[in-house]
Amino acid sequence: MLRGNGIGEVVERDARTGQPRSIVLANPDTVRADPDAEGRLQWAIGRTAVERESIWHKRVHAVPGRVMGLSPIAMHAQTLGLALSSMEFGRRWFTDGAHPSAMLTNEGQITQEMAAEAKSRFMAALRGNREPVAMGYGWRYTPISVAPNESQFLETQGYTSAECARIFGPGYAEVLGYETGGSLTYSTLEQASLHLLTYALDPWLVRIETWLSSLLPQPQYVKFNRGALVRTDLLTRYRAHEIALRNQFKVINEVRDLEDMSPVEWGNTPADTKPAPTLDPAADPAAIAGGPNA
Repeated sequence: MLRGNGIGEVVERDARTGQPRSIVLANPDTVRADPDAEGRLQWAIGRTAVERESIWHKRVHAVPGRVMGLSPIAMHAQTLGLALSSMEFGRRWFTDGAHPSAMLTNEGQITQEMAAEAKSRFMAALRGNREPVAMGYGWRYTPISVAPNESQFLETQGYTSAECARIFGPGYAEVLGYETGGSLTYSTLEQASLHLLTYALDPWLVRIETWLSSLLPQPQYVKFNRGALVRTDLLTRYRAHEIALRNQFKVINEVRDLEDMSPVEWGNTPADTKPAPTLDPAADPAAIAGGPNA
């Protein structure tokens, strides 16, 4: 997700199918794939050369003519460039901008010499002194300030932060609370989690499922438990369990597994066919007659 590449060295293969059985993953930053004089790729992990047949490589954001896939950040470099440019512009505006910090005005007519002397005396009174400044008749001090929202700095930074969050998926900016200009709201935490799962996480989960499934013998496959990612409140979750058990498309042990509980012996059968507990007459003599009130 951060590098756009999954790379590893195959250290063991299945003798019958030739599929990798053991892969040692490598940091993509340490992997090189350079063409030799004949145009064939020479792979290396760190300083160690690796045969092409021993490289397991999966990529996202593939670009023609490039062996390595681009990371999501590289695919959105222009967005980051806008963010950096706006930050630099804001820094220069407030530090090197060609604008005065305040204005010292007089309602009457003054000469250039009088203005220079008034400015000099006013600045001398300000330096190293936090006491109030006494000004003569007709003089007025007006500070010049630019509100960040008026100069577009906060809007620009907020926009680029949301765009950077969207690099990894369309749901991150909204879930993280960035202002995106839309009117979409979430009424429950479950809906927010579902939005994040559907629009942001699921494309990456599908990629990983496909890659890992390709390493398994058919018809085996890998699938993430997406239900565990969408966490609901306790009451809603238990109601969903009750509906699943009543309609017999889940059994007790499946529900207990979702709730991080250990399985029970009778939990692999549908709810309506759960065997009744066996009574031990030696432990409960009244059970022989059918109970204490039989």
